Amino acid sequence: MKKVMIIALILVGALLIPSVSANYEQTLTDQKIISVDYNEPETGASAKVIKGNFNLAFYQIENYADIDVLYVRTKVYSAGSFSNLTLAKQYDSRPQNVQFTESVSGKNIGYGTLTYNIFYDSNNIPTTIQYWIDFHEWDVTGLSGNKNVRVNLEADSPLRQYNFLYHRAGTYPSADRPVTLGGATEATGFWGYYIINTNYAWSNIIRITDDELSLIRNNDYSILTIESDENIFTEQSYDDRYIRIFPPISWNKPYF
Repeated sequence: MKKVMIIALILVGALLIPSVSANYEQTLTDQKIISVDYNEPETGASAKVIKGNFNLAFYQIENYADIDVLYVRTKVYSAGSFSNLTLAKQYDSRPQNVQFTESVSGKNIGYGTLTYNIFYDSNNIPTTIQYWIDFHEWDVTGLSGNKNVRVNLEADSPLRQYNFLYHRAGTYPSADRPVTLGGATEATGFWGYYIINTNYAWSNIIRITDDELSLIRNNDYSILTIESDENIFTEQSYDDRYIRIFPPISWNKPYF
């Protein structure tokens, strides 16, 4: 599902304006990464990621249909936070394949990778860990509201061979702090610093001939305004449109 982008296409039918002849076509696009960051407060209450079973908690999951990357950095309180620090060190920076399933229905909604880095002090004691999830395929069509999504490692992933003890966030996901990552059996995720990147992509195709205007919206929202003398018609939707027009015509380039 793509995000909403509003664009105005203006077609003017006026005898004194130079006319478009033959065929005209233009693909209109807009693409960017939207980044949101926030800090989850610490409670001091401990929790555990058991054998690599992670959970993503979303506030209004429908707002994250285009999520690209989730990043979180949290504190490591001691070497004992890892039940097998040697194994955790070995797989530092090595992406692990994961499947995403909605927690209630068990429906598979995508796949991606989970990666982490461990940072150390001058005595080689771990102090901080950062996790990030890359979403390669993600389909939350039909889902809305607050949802939990299981992050399922492959059966032979080495991350399933150790546990990680952490401190929980002080709040549940909210409008200001909309996503957390943590253990699958815990009510809240890691406390710490979060970044969410969403991939915004929008496109429409406009074609104009001597007698037809075609607007191919590719399931992306736009506004079409047609003016003829003092008559103005406006249409807005996600749907493609094929409209009969009468020359002479001209059109103003779209604005965002």
